[in-house]
This record gives sequence, structure tokens and C-alpha cells, in this order.
Amino acid sequence: MLSPIYTPSFLLKKFPPTKILVAEVDPLRDNGIYLGLNLKRAGVDTELYYFKEYIHNFLQFDDVTFGIPEYQNAHEITISAFKQLLQFHE
Repeated sequence: MLSPIYTPSFLLKKFPPTKILVAEVDPLRDNGIYLGLNLKRAGVDTELYYFKEYIHNFLQFDDVTFGIPEYQNAHEITISAFKQLLQFHE
């Protein structure tokens, strides 16, 4: 099975700290939510962000969303996650 929501907890426990951004209008929304909940249950430091009324790939619409505070917040969360990931692997 390829879906991460079916990953056994003994494997989930090996995940690094995780941030998941979920858009309300996204075919992958439920998988993201379930993965976040399963990671938390497995004891992984997990932050799950839910963006109401957002669509899949909303982070790619910079030219349309630039300056809108909610979208800026999502970008800042993503940038912070990448910075933490780079520090995690140093």
C-alpha cells in the first residue's frame, strides 16, 4: 500500500519532526490529516496546519496571492519547516 496513512506505527516512530499543511479543497486533505494524527499517536513531534477555503497547490500561486496575510502565513510555515529540516541534518 502506498498511502502513508496505512504505515505501521513502528515505522512512523522513526519519522523526523513533521509539519503538514492541509488545504480544505484538496483531494489529498484527508490523507494529510490522517497522517498527521497517526504521527502524533506514534509520538512524533508533528504540527498539522489546516487552511480553510484553500485549494491544492495554493503555495504555487504567488503572483495571485502575494500580500494576502493568510497565504503569507502558509509560506512562512513552509520556509520555517525547510530551515528546520536543514538544521536537523547538519
